[in-house]
Amino acid sequence: MTFRYNKKLSNRYKKYGFRNYYNPSNSNIVLPSGFTVKSAFRGLKKAWLGFKIAKSKDDDEKMIYYARIIQKLQEELCLPVSNFTNLDMPIR
Repeated sequence: MTFRYNKKLSNRYKKYGFRNYYNPSNSNIVLPSGFTVKSAFRGLKKAWLGFKIAKSKDDDEKMIYYARIIQKLQEELCLPVSNFTNLDMPIR
């Protein structure tokens, strides 16, 4: 069975490195946290954006905050978990 991806949506997630993991047909599945897969991917995208902004401003507190959110969402979505060793946050 092949999936047809929405090219616009596909490119949106390419920038953050998880385009290959997002499958539009699974977007309405509810995760254990109560969020759908689609909303979890949106949250992950926003967390990466917040992390990058905090990093550009050298705000360690916010970087740690967003790094925790990123790791939590990646675990829940069964994605490879990012390692933030520069923040003393190894993979959980």
